[in-house]
Amino acid sequence: MQATWVSRLRIFGVNPDLVLMLVIGWVLVRGLREGLLVALVGGLVMECLTGAPLGATTAALVLAAWLTSLAEANVFRTAWYLPYAAIVLATLVYYGTLMFFLRMAGQLLPWITVLGRVILPCVTINLVLMPAIYLACRWLHRRMGPEPVEW
Repeated sequence: MQATWVSRLRIFGVNPDLVLMLVIGWVLVRGLREGLLVALVGGLVMECLTGAPLGATTAALVLAAWLTSLAEANVFRTAWYLPYAAIVLATLVYYGTLMFFLRMAGQLLPWITVLGRVILPCVTINLVLMPAIYLACRWLHRRMGPEPVEW
């Protein structure tokens, strides 16, 4: 869906990050272990469809999932604002990691321009769409069975 339908949906000149929102929503409702699985599969599929350096998208999704699990595992787990804070942080980490890998691959990127034209609009779009993705993840979680117990 990310590469076909969502790629045609441009808001403020950028596309929503459906895979990133799905990973973050899944980490919040099912925990880090299952969230990492979604991040790995989503990252590998996205890498087959993009021109990013091999492993960059997967690494960015895994790092975003891991950081989200830190907030999910503490006392803020039931806070209403957790999905919002998590997607903002995850989007910044995701794009920061991608930019790092692109720079290591030799591509020169104007950081300030990318921040203003890509990253901040993506943060806004992901923030607006995250409630729908989070509710879909919660609905699917209830259909799948009990929550896994993790330490």
